[in-house]
Amino acid sequence: RQFRALLFLAGWLGSSLLAVSVSGYFFPHYFQQALPALCLAAGAGGALIGRLEVFRKMPPWLLRTMTVALLAGPVAAALYPYLGRYSATETLDRMYPNNRFAAMPDLARRVAAVTRPEDKVYVFGAEPEVLFYARRVSASRYIFLLPLYGPYAGAKEKQAAAAAEIERNHPAAIFYRSFGLMRVPGSEQFLTHWTDAYAASQFQPDTLLLEDSSGQISQVTGLAGQTNADLAGSTVIAQIYVRQEHGERDK
Repeated sequence: RQFRALLFLAGWLGSSLLAVSVSGYFFPHYFQQALPALCLAAGAGGALIGRLEVFRKMPPWLLRTMTVALLAGPVAAALYPYLGRYSATETLDRMYPNNRFAAMPDLARRVAAVTRPEDKVYVFGAEPEVLFYARRVSASRYIFLLPLYGPYAGAKEKQAAAAAEIERNHPAAIFYRSFGLMRVPGSEQFLTHWTDAYAASQFQPDTLLLEDSSGQISQVTGLAGQTNADLAGSTVIAQIYVRQEHGERDK
């Protein structure tokens, strides 16, 4: 019975690790899929070790002390800085460098401010949390676009279908944030070119998320009077576009 249980855990852990690896990309949150099997396997391993003769002869207080000492090191090294020392922004930046997750709630508030509750928003990128924070519905079934990018068969047809769906849903705003995984060699770029043309023809820039040469992040809103000289030396991380008719209505 014990052997069958260990065999089951080994199969569960192995299949979880295979599932984590299927895309070829490894992000911290992917490993959550393997955590249940890993924790059970660790518990089973600890129970087996505890039955060894050398440990059975030790007094209970010594075993408890050893267990606490064994667990305290990883907890202090791996968890304490995030739970006790870093702010929420520092935690996000350290766990997901260059993703700028901490800036997304402010950008989402701007999306909510320039749209109505019934409006739809097109997210060009992989930032579905903007829709969540803004309480807006996606203009596409793809709340993030990674399934459409990469060397996949039929990628152009799927991108064209997504573009048609977005156009039918008539989004009031576009949240634009392209990133490296959408530009891997061999990936189809039809939707990228279509989005650029769509934004230029029917929308106007409203907000920029910028990073200067020192790595400082800033948000620039109300771009009507903004000039290229004002943005010199900064890198655009994300943009919000508002449909032109909305801008005219607000004026």
